[in-house]
Amino acid sequence: MTDFTLYNHGSICVLTPETAAGKRWVHRNVQTAQIWGNEGYVIEPRYVGPILEGIGAAGLTVSL
Repeated sequence: MTDFTLYNHGSICVLTPETAAGKRWVHRNVQTAQIWGNEGYVIEPRYVGPILEGIGAAGLTVSL
């Protein structure tokens, strides 16, 4: 299981933490994002790259 799932919907992306480690990382590192559904976070496409870099630097994984 990966720590996150990233869905690209064109003008927005939704990052969903799938593990406890993923949820902790989001709460510590993504302060201003709208929540999509129960646990997804809406992210503008221009911010996806830096967020994925941060997730990778923390040793976590993302399923695209």
